[in-house]
Formats: sequence, C-alpha cells, structure tokens
Amino acid sequence: MRRAVHISIMIALSTGILVAIVFAVGFERTAKAVADAGVPAFAVVGGLTLAFLLIQAVAWAILNRPIKHHVPFLTLLKGSIVGVAGNILTPSTYVGGEPLKILYVARAARLPYHEVAGTVLLSKYLEAVSFILLLSFSTVVAMVSYRESLFGPYLGAGVAIAVFTTALLALCVAMWFSLSRRWRPLTRLLRTLARLPVLRQRLPGLLRRTRDMEDQVSRVVREEKAAASQTFGVHVLGHVAIFLKPALFFYLGAGMGLNLGQLCLLFVVGQALLAVQLTPSGAGVLDTGLIGAFALMGLTEEHHLAKCMAFLLCLRFWDILIVGAGAWLASRAGARVLFWKSRGG
Repeated sequence: MRRAVHISIMIALSTGILVAIVFAVGFERTAKAVADAGVPAFAVVGGLTLAFLLIQAVAWAILNRPIKHHVPFLTLLKGSIVGVAGNILTPSTYVGGEPLKILYVARAARLPYHEVAGTVLLSKYLEAVSFILLLSFSTVVAMVSYRESLFGPYLGAGVAIAVFTTALLALCVAMWFSLSRRWRPLTRLLRTLARLPVLRQRLPGLLRRTRDMEDQVSRVVREEKAAASQTFGVHVLGHVAIFLKPALFFYLGAGMGLNLGQLCLLFVVGQALLAVQLTPSGAGVLDTGLIGAFALMGLTEEHHLAKCMAFLLCLRFWDILIVGAGAWLASRAGARVLFWKSRGG
C-alpha cells in the first residue's frame, strides 16, 4: 500500500513537472508541433518501442534453450512488458522492473525463481555490454562532432559524458571477467550482509539461491557460447531501435534530417539521464536534458524546442501505454494466483 502511494505521488509530481515545462516552452507551439508530427511519427516510435519489447523477449527465449526452459514466447513477451513498465516507474530505466518480470514468468511457467532470475541476469549482463559498446561509439562521435562546445562553453556536460561512459566501460570489463571466470559478486555481497546480526538468520536461503543463479549464468556463458553470442547480437538490435527513434520522429514529423553527430549526442544525453531518471519516464530530467542538447546543437529557436517537446510527449504516450499494459498483465497474474490458492493449487 505504501509503495502504491509513493508511485502515485511520483506520477502526480512528474505530471506537474511535465506540464510546467510544456508551458515554459509554449503550450500552443508544443500543441502545434504535436499536431504537425501527426500519426506517422507517433506510429513509427510506437513500432520501434514494440520492436524493442519483442527483441527483449527473443533474447530471453534464446537463453532459455540451454537450460531447457520451455516457456511460450507470448509469456516471455508479457513478462518483458511487465519488466519495462517497472523500469519506467522506477528511478532508473536500466533496472527496477526485473523482479517483476521474474515473478511474472516464474509463476506463469511454474519454474523456480532462481532459475528464471539466472536467465534474466545473464540477459541483463549481455544487454549491458552491447549497450555500453554503442554508447561508447556514440560518445566518441558526439565529442568529435561538438568538440568546440563540449570542451568550451559546455565543458561541464562534456566532462560528465566522458566520466559516465568511462565508468560504464569499467563496469563492462568487470562484468565480462565476472562471467568468464565464475566470479560471484552478488553472492559475495550477500555473504557480507549476512554478517550483520539483523540479517544473519534471514539470508542463508537467499544466499544459496543467489549462488546457484550466478553459477547458472557463468555456465551458460562458458559452455553455450553460441546462445550468448546470439543474445548479444539481438540486444544490439534493441539499442539500434532506441537510437533510431529521434531520427525517424523528427524526419517524419518535423522534416528535420538529423546527422550522425546529432543522433549520437541525443542518444548519449538521453541514456545518461534515464540511468538516473528519478521521476517516472524521466519527466523533468529527460526534458531539460534533451532541450539542453538541442541548445548545444545550436537548435535554440522556439519552434525547435517545441519539436523537441513533441518528441518527448510521444515517448511519454508510449510509456503510458506500456505501464498500463504491464499493470493489467500483473493484475491478471495476481488474480490467477489467488484463484489457484482458493482451489488449493
């Protein structure tokens, strides 16, 4: 109940921030930009969003094969929708919804939670590695394209982007060694926490399941290289779908052809801000960041800012649909669990 109240407050706050930014840019100009964008621009962003969800499910299905999990693809897709909905509502779009997708699929497929969590963890590792490589490429292109700005008047932004990407590259290397050398970082963390008196009696079972989960992840990476490689390649396509959203929206909806440097800058800024979005869908945080990126690109006219807000509103439109679909699927799953319990299942 407390969590539901917290989410409701955050959604209300995010809505208020978003409305304030729209009025700051200009309500009429923003409304006109949305109308000018029309159905094709909104539809193509929706299509790329659906493609991303399908890609998440495909990657999950590939990793299910080596451990003999026979889960229907539709169930994996529904679990991916529930997970992405959770990511939208949590303080980071990278993580937050994974426990929900694990719970959904484990219950639907009657599988052990730690085994489902193992496939989700490995998929997340491979997704992170593929994402970091594309982000690093985008960072280099953006810094070369806007070196005079990022190493001049926008030096703070340039340093922040460089530090963020460097930290992710270090994380990428650490994850790769963790997978290939059978390290157990989560198990070690839990073992450290288990030394605390308040947690000593509560963590042994979780510690065992976490160890089994990490061993499963490492085994698949070492022994099922084809599945891991295929999953990595599929996740690359998912990040490309995200990368293309502004390109197709502004081309179809505003007649703006963005070059590679502009697309890379929007991708880096957008993903860096969504890592710490703080509010649902990054309302307020992502808006000011992308408007700042437009300013760095020299697109400071009022109609440019209105087009930027139209793109952001398009993203929120599809985010709302995903959250609604995820909530509906989760509520149906919860109703089925109650029904089974009432029948003694």
